[in-house]
Amino acid sequence: MKSNLLKSIRVGISVAVLIGLTLALAGSSSFILAKVGGWLAAVQFVPSVLALTAGASLSLACVAIVIATLLVGRVYCSFLCPLGALQDVIARVSSLVGKKKKRKLPYATPVPRIRAVFFLLTILGVVSGWAGLVLSLLDPFSNFGRIVSGLLHPLLQLALWILPGVASAKTGAFHWTALGALLAPLIALGVVGAMAALRGRLYCNTVCPVGTLLGFISRHAAFRLEIDPGCLKCHKCARACKAQCIDPRSGSIDNSRCVSCYNCIPECAGRFIGHRLYWGKQASATLEPLTTLTSASSSEIVVVPDYRRRAVMTGGALALVGAVGSELIWANELKQYDDENGAAGNDGKRPDASSRENRPVRPPGSASVERFLDRCTACQLCVSVCPTHVLQPSSLHDGVAGMLKPHLDFPASYCDYDCKRCGEACPSGALSALSLVEKRRTRIGLARFDASRCVVETKRTACTLCIDHCPVKAIESVAISNNLRLPQVMALQCIGCGRCEHECPVQGRKAITVFGLLRETHVPIDVPGEGKGQNAHA
Repeated sequence: MKSNLLKSIRVGISVAVLIGLTLALAGSSSFILAKVGGWLAAVQFVPSVLALTAGASLSLACVAIVIATLLVGRVYCSFLCPLGALQDVIARVSSLVGKKKKRKLPYATPVPRIRAVFFLLTILGVVSGWAGLVLSLLDPFSNFGRIVSGLLHPLLQLALWILPGVASAKTGAFHWTALGALLAPLIALGVVGAMAALRGRLYCNTVCPVGTLLGFISRHAAFRLEIDPGCLKCHKCARACKAQCIDPRSGSIDNSRCVSCYNCIPECAGRFIGHRLYWGKQASATLEPLTTLTSASSSEIVVVPDYRRRAVMTGGALALVGAVGSELIWANELKQYDDENGAAGNDGKRPDASSRENRPVRPPGSASVERFLDRCTACQLCVSVCPTHVLQPSSLHDGVAGMLKPHLDFPASYCDYDCKRCGEACPSGALSALSLVEKRRTRIGLARFDASRCVVETKRTACTLCIDHCPVKAIESVAISNNLRLPQVMALQCIGCGRCEHECPVQGRKAITVFGLLRETHVPIDVPGEGKGQNAHA
């Protein structure tokens, strides 16, 4: 009974995390699902590390994961990682269909060189300023988020629109996700799915940088799974191992690849597998620079340099230097900006607009384009919880670094003045969790009015839709001729919510459009008379 308890607990927690995150990422933007998704995302390893560097709450989850790994091994990979649970589902389904039903995986020798290469690429990307892009491609949680949000979420939304009586309750019109944004989750699902169907947790033990880091730590865990010398060599444990890390011939378990699924324990009729305390008994073994492996084709002993150790030690040093350096650079950039433009952005100067008219508008709480792109891993959780569906994954709006990162698609919808879900759901600290008062006073973009496209000018007909729907009254009307009035944007009161652009009746490029800022600024929008006469025609 006890042998099945660990596996039962693992399966229960893993299924709960998988279902919770799937519903949050593919759900219909319900408040409860958004909260559940935010809580579960906050305990994911990479987002928690990024949140820790940003000083966000719940960021100590990564510390707890490291401590747990140092005690009993890679429990994160089988208990909390949703991509790991998805791989288990795919592997299970593949074992039940086709000609090779109930297929069992044999022991496989590790590939430390490949693991080292992917891990070092991750570290080099982080320290070179491409953390957001590299982590968005390799972080397991982000890949899972894109798979569910990019593929399941649009299908669910389409189904809701098709159902009678639902469309009238929705905000904005349904539109298909851009092809470029769909390619990433399709490729991720194809790669991860193929590896899981053929070799179980192969992705976790070759490509995933989190698996490599935690695998290195688990090699030195206090309690590790071990096979008793009295093993009967029935090979049942090896056939049950999803990570292919049990070699029954030598009676050894590669703890760096073991994902703590505990499938092997109930398979052993003689109870020869269990946790053993290593600290204080084999301390000298942790200092050995070489790893001894048993060849899969013979009993020959092969000595292989431990590239994992070198990669982790080198990568850890580079990551520490890069993290400190990037924070110092970021702090210096903010200080320089504040010296030039006023720390609060409320000094009467024109908002910091980009010279590029098509710069995308990023979500509230991102603080600046550079900071947002560096911290966002494109997990798409904010996209899924957005009630108006204005948040959409980008293609190449900000170059390669902005690929798949969320932006506000104002022709499709607008940012709700009374909503702050995206900041609350963000697990990495890329978006600050603003209060509703702060969110309402956060400028994320600036409206620009083009009189030559307005129906007041082109059709000589009255139109006040942009004026009527502006939540902060940042648009006023100016009399022209024939009792017609033309909109005028007051730049210092505009927060860039996009409601005006969304409501504009002009087809194609709107008469009033919102473009992103280099850095968001908090400005009081309720000061009487502020910004009057400051037209944003530019």
